Amino acid sequence: MKISIISDIHANHYALDQELLSAKTNKIDKLLVLGDIVGYYYYPDKVLSMLNESEFKSMVKSVREAEKSIGIIDCDLTEKQKKGREFLKSLYVVEKIKKGDVFSDKNIR
Repeated sequence: MKISIISDIHANHYALDQELLSAKTNKIDKLLVLGDIVGYYYYPDKVLSMLNESEFKSMVKSVREAEKSIGIIDCDLTEKQKKGREFLKSLYVVEKIKKGDVFSDKNIR
């Protein structure tokens, strides 16, 4: 069985796309994602949609088991994570925006 291990994706869908292509080309049987899937870059939704749902669930379960084994069961966000959380949301254009228009609640959500 061929296994590929990746981590620190940080919502960089370009890098993840290349890694998934490499895994397919090299006939990888199992892709293990160690964490840090989103954050820093601009496309968390796209990155999450690129990963297999069952693999993602398996990764979350493994992380929770590891936390329990070392005695850490703290799922609260740190202050830094709370501040950065607003940047993890996607914006959707709901009304045409022309050059020079100001973004508002009327044209983006």
